[in-house]
Amino acid sequence: MKIRQLMIAGCFVFQACISAASVDWATVELRAKYSTKYNGMKIDAIKTLSKNADNEYEDRLDASSLLGKIQQIARFTLDETGQLVPLTYLNKRTLLGIKRSETQTFDWAKKQAIYMKKGSPVTTGIELGVLDLPTHYLQLRRDLHAGRKKFEYELIRRGQRRTYAYRWLGKEHVNTSVGELETDMFVLERDDQKRQTKLWLASNWGYLLVKLEQTEEKDHYTMQLEEAVIAGQAVTPKRSATKDSL
Repeated sequence: MKIRQLMIAGCFVFQACISAASVDWATVELRAKYSTKYNGMKIDAIKTLSKNADNEYEDRLDASSLLGKIQQIARFTLDETGQLVPLTYLNKRTLLGIKRSETQTFDWAKKQAIYMKKGSPVTTGIELGVLDLPTHYLQLRRDLHAGRKKFEYELIRRGQRRTYAYRWLGKEHVNTSVGELETDMFVLERDDQKRQTKLWLASNWGYLLVKLEQTEEKDHYTMQLEEAVIAGQAVTPKRSATKDSL
């Protein structure tokens, strides 16, 4: 009986390892709540990742404060090789009653991205592998899970081609509303030293964003996790059951 139990347990562990290796963190359903501050002003934000009936994914951020609302919606898909393929990005802001919006659409048939804000559209040439702001964060999580050491991405942002490169700063435990989480800390490399962006990603939860800090001259922006559910499992300080068993 003991031998049989050990065999069953061994098979379970083996299957868990196989499943964990196959997890694609860019497509796992997610709902996370963040507490955000901009120059001391509190903002509540909800981040979600979901899949629709057309096998397209939606990465969405809804934020609100006493002064207004921000809504960011990105849609993407995967090609036959698993490459992230951005489709559309919408950014809408209503602050003090003033409404502003910008869109970016990827036309893969014509191999161009069209950015619209005011006036004439801005068109930029694209090729497979180019990302937008939301999908490059998802690719970063993928690359960390795969054990890669270089984190450099070509993306289209506001109609311009940009290269985002991240440098690993080390491990750090971050106190959050759900408890202390182990994170990998990164800084976005910039030529402009006046602006700095740092990220803390949860090592045991698919490199979920736990904390973000951005400073630029007198402006200071922070974002910290309050609670999250990944693939139906609540994020806790304990070693992730999601990482081991999905």
